Amino acid sequence: MTLFKFVFKRFFKYKFNFLLLFGVPFLVLFPVNIEHTFFPIGFQFYSMIIMIVSVRLAAIIAEDRMSKVLIRIGVAPLTHFKYLFQNLLAYSILLIGQNALVILVGVILYNQEITNPLGVFIIYSVFAITSIGFALAWYAFFRNKETAFQIAIAAIVAISMLGGLFWPVEIMPDLLQKIARLVPSYWVYESMRLLNNGANLIEFVMPLLVLLLFAIIFILLGSRRKMV
Repeated sequence: MTLFKFVFKRFFKYKFNFLLLFGVPFLVLFPVNIEHTFFPIGFQFYSMIIMIVSVRLAAIIAEDRMSKVLIRIGVAPLTHFKYLFQNLLAYSILLIGQNALVILVGVILYNQEITNPLGVFIIYSVFAITSIGFALAWYAFFRNKETAFQIAIAAIVAISMLGGLFWPVEIMPDLLQKIARLVPSYWVYESMRLLNNGANLIEFVMPLLVLLLFAIIFILLGSRRKMV
């Protein structure tokens, strides 16, 4: 069995993970929409779910790091780069597949309110990669996997609020609006706003490039070999 396949087996070993991946994301689609949102409010909440699922996925790498598996990999035929790449690829496939299913269900539920499902899929897929990078970097600063996960949930809720996933960024004080640009969720909010307003391709791509930049920075921070 390749490491790539083994990642899936390890993740789905726990029923909670299956529920988190294929249950919770669909529940957030049902809240009644409110006037200030570009899309049904559940779609904005779903961005937060992507981050939470990412943190749960990256717990596999955190567990290996804390159990010194990565040290053994250093002397094995499997290189650190291949280990990391196959894990991140598996996580990305899971989240992108989840995105496709959620958008399909959302289109069925809301029909005309989702005018550009492909654009939404692209936004969520890019954000999924960023979220995986965030989760990888997050665990690099903790010694206990469970503590890291619990604190991450609170941090993700705060990031989502600051980034405009709960309410419009425009209603926040100017200082908070400027700080919001420092969190990935803001750029999800911005890309959704541009998509809803019919922005041209260059305008639409810009926040996605920012999200990819976040992803690169996070992955570089989280892929360090140092055992924490």
